[in-house]
Amino acid sequence: MRRKSNPKPMKAIEKPVYFHSKQIEFATAPQRVKCAVSPRGWGKSTVIALITYEWFRKMPRGKVFYSSTTFDQIENQSLPVIRDKWRELGFVEGLHYVVGKRPPDNWHKPYKPPKEYDRLITFFNGFTIVLLSAERMNARRGGSYDAGIVDEAAFVKFAAFKSVFSASIRGNLGRFPKDVHRSLIVISSRPRTPEQRWVYIFRDLAKQKPGTVLYMEGGGYDNIASLGKDWYEEQRERLGEMEYLIEILNQDVEELPNGFYNRYKSHVHEYTPPRDVRGGMTDIDTNALLEVSVDYGGWFSCFVVFQEHYELNQERLKRRYWIKEDNIELLVDKFCKDNERHEFKYVRIWGEPRMWDRTAKGKLVSTLVSRFNYNGWDCDIMCPPGYRTELQKEQYQFMLKLLDHTDEVLPELRVNRDACPDTITAIKMADVMADMSLDKSTEKKRDFPQENSTHQPQAINYYFLQKHGHKVLDETNLRPAAVEFG
Repeated sequence: MRRKSNPKPMKAIEKPVYFHSKQIEFATAPQRVKCAVSPRGWGKSTVIALITYEWFRKMPRGKVFYSSTTFDQIENQSLPVIRDKWRELGFVEGLHYVVGKRPPDNWHKPYKPPKEYDRLITFFNGFTIVLLSAERMNARRGGSYDAGIVDEAAFVKFAAFKSVFSASIRGNLGRFPKDVHRSLIVISSRPRTPEQRWVYIFRDLAKQKPGTVLYMEGGGYDNIASLGKDWYEEQRERLGEMEYLIEILNQDVEELPNGFYNRYKSHVHEYTPPRDVRGGMTDIDTNALLEVSVDYGGWFSCFVVFQEHYELNQERLKRRYWIKEDNIELLVDKFCKDNERHEFKYVRIWGEPRMWDRTAKGKLVSTLVSRFNYNGWDCDIMCPPGYRTELQKEQYQFMLKLLDHTDEVLPELRVNRDACPDTITAIKMADVMADMSLDKSTEKKRDFPQENSTHQPQAINYYFLQKHGHKVLDETNLRPAAVEFG
């Protein structure tokens, strides 16, 4: 048997290799799942070079993947920067690694050797990087890798990320150190569309599991030592203010300037709930009326839960519930369980005009009433049979007037930012059609996170139009009475 032999030893690094502090913090963080949302010029490819260098050291004969938008992007944009940084770290191409061709026979092979080498980077110790393209990811479905990097993740569809990239990290248990094996690195520029905002799931996961998930946002000036102040000034002049804020300074300009709720402002329309000693939210008044507005979609349904504060002239959106299946009874059960300490088991139901229509399961209104009754609650359906809101422009103007609070007969909207984060995202990203109607196109996209679509905003619209629309609009005759307990 022919003995494996290593190439000439790697040269010692003769001078310090520069990485800025945020790159080092991200690359060396102990979490195995890491996500960095960073701006143009931050040095994404540089940090990838550092991470793969560490993997090379700790996972000889391991196989990982590196994915970006296209092979052209990988070969002509990312790889040249990565290879330059590897050279600074002591790698010599052809001596320590090869790209896109079969390595020398005396080099070690990965535990699961590849059959082809055209999209591979192989190192002398058997460490192998498989190059994947987001536009051709189905070609690599079913692969098994020890770790992976998803670059420019915002351009990958969330469904594909879950089924192809995330699911493929599973190989070679017990062969490599736990601090690097099964690592998932997600790197992205700032999301610009609702479809791209799925990357923020890592922000939420990092809050829930800070020991295993890291979420980091790169600062606009993190790499100023390499780029120089002049570069930033040139980019501002070339891109314009809005693009400069997003692409260079990495600011999350969430609100669509001309969106359906373009007057919505976080510092005005959101509140932080009080909490008890155990951290539970205590903003729901158990002696005051609870009101639910429903949006029913079959494969996605939601409740938004309000309490009106008459003394403040405010409607506060305190909770939301949603389900990704045609089983609205589970929403009712969850609502009733969470509010089992409410003094008066009574709720008013607004929302979906179709709740009076017959479905395969019967009328939605009958399902809601019977399920609330089953849980020991009484309810009144406030949306009357035959109710329709046809005037799209008036709806749009009504919601802007409500958000601006230019008419004091209308209440102010306040949203619990801790309990309703996906509701807030949906509000900020809701677009408007040419006829001034709410753009519901994302509701039809199965791979779009429906909690960030327009279901919840539509339920909010229903609530305010049906309960308060009569105060300023002529097309509704609803004049609900106030309800007081005690």
